[in-house]
Amino acid sequence: LNLGDNQPQPVDPKAMPDWRRWNNYGIALFDNRQFPQSADAFDEVIDMKPADYQAFANTNKAMALIEMAGWQEAEKFVNKALELDPNNLRAVFQRGRINRARGRLDKAEADFKRVLEGYPRDRLTLQQLGELAKIKSDVVPKTERENQLKVAQNYYEQVLAIDPEDTGATYNLMILYQ
Repeated sequence: LNLGDNQPQPVDPKAMPDWRRWNNYGIALFDNRQFPQSADAFDEVIDMKPADYQAFANTNKAMALIEMAGWQEAEKFVNKALELDPNNLRAVFQRGRINRARGRLDKAEADFKRVLEGYPRDRLTLQQLGELAKIKSDVVPKTERENQLKVAQNYYEQVLAIDPEDTGATYNLMILYQ
C-alpha cells in the first residue's frame, strides 16, 4: 500500500486488448438477445486471433448462431473450437445441443454425458439429458418406453437434489408422473 498522497494513475487504453473488448461487447449483445450483432462481434474476436481464446471465440459465435436457428453454420464453429481444443467442454455442450436439434440423439447423449463427467452437478447438462431421455421414450419400442422415462425421471431428480426449486425439473417430473 502506498500511504500518503497518491496521484491518480492514468489508465492505459491498451490494458485490455481489443479482442477482449469485442468479446465483452458480444457477450453483452448476446445477453440482450441481439444475436445477429453478437455473432458479428464474435467474428471480430475470431479475426483478431487471440491465441488462448480462439476455441472460446468460435464457441461464442456458435452459441449466437444457435439462438438464430443457424444449426448447420453453428456446427462448423463448434467443430473448429473442438479442433483447437478437444477438451473444451463448453464446445462439447453446444455440439450436444446441435446434435439434439438435428436428430442425432445418441451423439447428443454422448456429448452431454462427457460434459457431465467434468461437471457432475451441472443442472443444464442434467436437464438436457432428461429432455433427451423423454424424446427417446417416443422412439423406442413400447416395451422400453417405461424404462426410458425412468431414465428421464432420474436426471430430473438429480437436478432437484442440486436445486430443490428448479421449476424446469419440477415441471418435467409432473409430466412424467402424469
